[in-house]
Amino acid sequence: MRRRIPERKAINAGADPGSLKTIEIEDMPIAYLPGNSLRVRVRVAGALNRIEASREVA
Repeated sequence: MRRRIPERKAINAGADPGSLKTIEIEDMPIAYLPGNSLRVRVRVAGALNRIEASREVA
């Protein structure tokens, strides 16, 4: 579930869905919230989707 949003953002930015790789997952505690609240940061990268890129140029 953590990766769905970053993957969708990468695809919307022009990444090829078949080449996506998770680069980093970082959990950071949020001190000002009660309990064990975490901020989760996921970085995803992929090759440029040539088909989508060529549509934008034309």
